[in-house]
Amino acid sequence: MKITYNIPRCGNLTAQLYPNALKLYDLLDHYKHIDRLKKVNQLGRLRDIYQGAHHTRFEYVFLQLALITELCTNNRADFGFTSSRRFCGRINSEIGNPSLGDLLQCLVILSNSGYMHGTLSASRAWLSVLKNDEDVRQIFRRNMVSEDRAFFDSTLKSFNYYDFKYIVSLFFLQRSKRFDHGRGTAISDFGSDVIRMYMKSTKDIQIETWKSLYRTIRKISFITLDSLYAPVPFNLELSSIMLNFEELYETLFIKNATYNLALNSLEQALQSSVYLSSDACLTTSKATAEIRKELNTRISKGNLTATRINNLLTEDLNVKSSVNWTRERKLILTYSFNRKQDQPPAAIFNPAKWESDTENKINSSQVIAGLLLNGTGNTIKLSFGLKSTSPVENQKATLKIITEAIKFRSQFNSNYINSSDLNNQNEMVKMLLKSIFGWETRSILSNSVVGKSATIFSKGRASFISKLDEYIDNGAGVLEDSEIHELNAIRRFVENRAWAGLTFGYVGNMRLFLSGSNNIAAEFDGIIVLPTINPSNPFIYLIEAKNTANGMGHTVAINQIRNRLDDLLSDHLSYTPHPIDNLGAYAAIQLS
Repeated sequence: MKITYNIPRCGNLTAQLYPNALKLYDLLDHYKHIDRLKKVNQLGRLRDIYQGAHHTRFEYVFLQLALITELCTNNRADFGFTSSRRFCGRINSEIGNPSLGDLLQCLVILSNSGYMHGTLSASRAWLSVLKNDEDVRQIFRRNMVSEDRAFFDSTLKSFNYYDFKYIVSLFFLQRSKRFDHGRGTAISDFGSDVIRMYMKSTKDIQIETWKSLYRTIRKISFITLDSLYAPVPFNLELSSIMLNFEELYETLFIKNATYNLALNSLEQALQSSVYLSSDACLTTSKATAEIRKELNTRISKGNLTATRINNLLTEDLNVKSSVNWTRERKLILTYSFNRKQDQPPAAIFNPAKWESDTENKINSSQVIAGLLLNGTGNTIKLSFGLKSTSPVENQKATLKIITEAIKFRSQFNSNYINSSDLNNQNEMVKMLLKSIFGWETRSILSNSVVGKSATIFSKGRASFISKLDEYIDNGAGVLEDSEIHELNAIRRFVENRAWAGLTFGYVGNMRLFLSGSNNIAAEFDGIIVLPTINPSNPFIYLIEAKNTANGMGHTVAINQIRNRLDDLLSDHLSYTPHPIDNLGAYAAIQLS
C-alpha cells in the first residue's frame, strides 16, 4: 500500500508500506496510535524554547518510511533490501518472511509507537513513578510477557529513558491482541520479536546490517528536520537527497565512512545546541516534574488497572507552562565517562529525584536543576538556571549551585578523568563573576600553565596552599616574573587566613568586559570564594598584586581596586580593601 503525506517545508512524500509493516501499521492505527503520533510534538516540551519546533513524531516516522521505500526502489542485488530475512520470523505463511526493507519499516513503526506526549520528559516521569510506586510498577510489569520483564527491570533500574519507548511499545502490543477477532496475536507477537531482536546484542552480520541501516535512516531524518529550526549553521536538503537518490544512496547508507563521520558530526552539533543544551536540560527537568505530578494525581483517582495505565500512556499529560528561569542566568557542565571504569554518581539512576532534591537544597523557588544523559549513556549534562529577579537571592543561589556542582564532581571515583573539567571549572568562575559584576558582563580567563588547571578546589587553607604550590611548580620555566609575583601575593593572602571549609579559587588572569564592549573594563589576578559561608560576611576575595620598586605595591593595588569596584561591583554587594604586605591588596566582598 502506498501512502502520500505532506511534511511541512519538505513537501509531499510517498511511502510504500511492505506487507509485515502494513499489518503493524493497521494494528496500531486501529488503536489510534497513528493518530496520536500525528499530535505528539517531535521534541516534546522543547517546543517551549524552540518556537519553530513544529514537526510531529509521525512526520519523522513517515520520512523514514519514505527513505526506506527509496532504498528498496533503487535496490541492487549486493545490498539485498528486497531479499527476505528470517531472524525475526514472520506474521503468517501467507505473507512470508519479511524483506530487509520490510523489517526496517517495521522497526521504524515499532520504535516510534512507544513515544508519548512530552517524549523524553514523559519517559522520565513514568520511570520516576514506576520506581517509587510499587502498585503501579507491579500492574505494569504483570501486563508484560515474562520474557520482557527482565528488560523492563533493567530499564527501570538504569532509569534508561531513551529505551523506555520500547517498553511502552511492548506494552501496547500486548494490549492489542484482540485486534481482528484475535488475529492481532500473530501481529503482536511478531512486533514484539522485532523489538527484542533490535535490543538484543548479537554478532550476526545480517542483524547488525539491519540495525546499522536503521540508525543511519533515523539519523538522516532527525538531522533533516531538526536542523530546519535549530540554532545551527547547516541543514540537510531533503529535496536534493530524494532527487539524486539513485546516485547518492550507496554513499549515504553503505560504504562511505567520510559521510558517516560527517553525519555523526552534524548529530553531535544538534545534541550540543538542541537536545542537550542548557535550556533543553532545564526544560526537560521542569516538564518531568510537571508530568509526574499530573500522573500521580491521575493515578490516585480510583482503582488502577492495566487499561487505565494504557490510557494514561496515550493521554497528553503536559501542563501548559512557560520557561520560568532567566535564560541568561544559567550554568551547564559536561561529564564524559566510561560506565565500567568511572563509577558515575548514583544520581544518573534516578535523575528526577536528584533534580528535585537539589532544587530543595538550594531553594526551589530560586533555582531549577537538570541532569540529562546523552543517548549512548556516556555523557552527563548538568544544568542550573536562576528563577529569581532578586540580585541577593541570585547571589546566594549561585554560591549554592557551585557547591552542588563541586559535590557532584567529587562523586566520581578518584581515578576519573573528565576531558571537560577545564571548561566546567571556567564556566563556574564565569557564572560567579557575572553574579558579582552583572549578568550582562562577560569574562575571559587565561592560564599560562598548559595542562594544569588554574582552578583550585580545597577544604581549608593548607590544602589550598599545597595545590597552589603544585601549580607554581608546574609553571616553572613558563610563568613570567610578574605572574610569579601575583601567585606569591595570593599565597601570602591565603597563609594569613584561618579557613576550614570548602574553598574555590581561580589563580589565572581574569579580564572583565561590559556588555557590547570589546574594551577591558577590569583585570584581576585571582579570586577566592567561600561558597558555604553566610554571604553577609566576606565570601569573595579579589586579589590585585603590584610589584613596585618603592615597596608601595599595596597602596597602588588598593587604589586600583577602588577605581574598579566602585564602578563595576553590583549594588547588592559591598567591599573593603586590605593590603597584602607590600605585594598587593585584596577586596573582601560581602552582601551590602
